[in-house]
Amino acid sequence: MRKYSFIMILLLLVCLSSCTKPEIAESRYYLYFPVNNGESHGQAIQGIPYHYEGEGEPSVYQLIDALLNGPTEEGYVSPFPKKTAIRWYEQGENGVADISFSEEYSGLTGISLTLADYCVTLTLAQLEGIESVEITAVGQPVGYRNHEQLKVQDILPLNCSCGKENEHRLDK
Repeated sequence: MRKYSFIMILLLLVCLSSCTKPEIAESRYYLYFPVNNGESHGQAIQGIPYHYEGEGEPSVYQLIDALLNGPTEEGYVSPFPKKTAIRWYEQGENGVADISFSEEYSGLTGISLTLADYCVTLTLAQLEGIESVEITAVGQPVGYRNHEQLKVQDILPLNCSCGKENEHRLDK
C-alpha cells in the first residue's frame, strides 16, 4: 500500500508541474522612447518590448510605424511631432540606413531632435545589417548635427547589456 501511495504522490507532482503557467519568451526587439518619470536624472531613453509575431525580422517600416504610433506603456513619451510619417527608406552601403520623414520631423531642434534621432537609431540598429542611420526630413538634413551618421556606439551608456551583435537593450 505504501508503494502505491508513493507512486500516486509522484504522479500528482508530475501533473502539477506540467500545469504551471508557461513562461513568455523575452522580446527580441525593442522600441526606444524617452522616459517621462518626473525625475531629472536617470536614463533619458529606454526600450519597450516590441511584440513581433511575424517570420524573420520586422521590417524597417514596421518598426518606424510602431515608433510613430507612440509608446504602449505608461512612463514613456513619443519624441515625434504629431502627423510625422516615414516618407522613404533605403538601405545604403556599409550598413547605413537612409530614412526620410515627413516635413513635421524638420520642426524638431535641440534635445528634442537628439532624442527622436536616437530613438530611431537604437530601434533600427537591432536589425541585421544596420550599423548606422542617416535621417532627413523630406530628403533634407535636419537641425544642426555635427555628424550625418548616427551610431549606437555614440550613445550607449556604460551600463548597456548587449546580448549579441546588433541587439541593443538599455538596462532599466
